[in-house]
Amino acid sequence: MAKVSPAGSWIQSNVLLLTAIVACGASGNVLAADSDDANEHESVNVVLKEWYILPDKMTVDGRYITFKVANQGRRDHEFIIIKTDVPVHDLPVHAKGLDEKKVGKAIGEIEDIHPGETKDLTLHMSVGNYVLFCNKVEIVDHKIISHYRHGMRVAFKVK
Repeated sequence: MAKVSPAGSWIQSNVLLLTAIVACGASGNVLAADSDDANEHESVNVVLKEWYILPDKMTVDGRYITFKVANQGRRDHEFIIIKTDVPVHDLPVHAKGLDEKKVGKAIGEIEDIHPGETKDLTLHMSVGNYVLFCNKVEIVDHKIISHYRHGMRVAFKVK
């Protein structure tokens, strides 16, 4: 049986105490990070209908955004998000809608949302200005119908 001197006992006790403090501190940091992440998550309900996109919030504080997109219209729609500092009414358009090649890459998209369907899209979004839109194009009676040109676009901001 090994003997522990009073000094050794003190060292052993403090090492155990220090280990417990470090473990709790690390655990506390993880919980703090998780709670911060929870504060950075936000949901946005979005209604699509002929001829508008209506989010229940135009500005969010979160960084992780879940868009719950409900098609309440009679036509198929899509939901696309781009990041841009160009005002929504100044974006480049052509006969078929927004010229996506000139505005940059979409950061998120849900294709083919049928009438009555709701689909979710969760994105990590940086601070900035965005446009939410539908760029679906249909041919009806030999006429091009651009959902974007009919008004399915709205500015959105992450702060």
